[in-house]
Amino acid sequence: MERLSTGGLVLGVNENASYEQSDLRLAAGDRIVLFTDGLNEAEDADGNDFGDDRLVESVVANRTQSAAALLDSVFGRVRVFTGSRFRDDATLITVAIR
Repeated sequence: MERLSTGGLVLGVNENASYEQSDLRLAAGDRIVLFTDGLNEAEDADGNDFGDDRLVESVVANRTQSAAALLDSVFGRVRVFTGSRFRDDATLITVAIR
């Protein structure tokens, strides 16, 4: 697992935002997972965050699945954790490299 450290604000949020660029070599079988903070900050009934660790664990555990199945598995785990109650937008994009 490699977390990207360069970038910038979400596209379209601020017309004056600046962005950084870097290169990353991808190979067949790799997955790209993009998400908003509505996923890792999603809370259970006791106010506990789903968190980065659970999110990474969910992705790694399902990394061999297709992009669609990976998305369903990860989003499903967050839904179960929160009881399907989200307090913020929750966006998840998965890409499978062939």
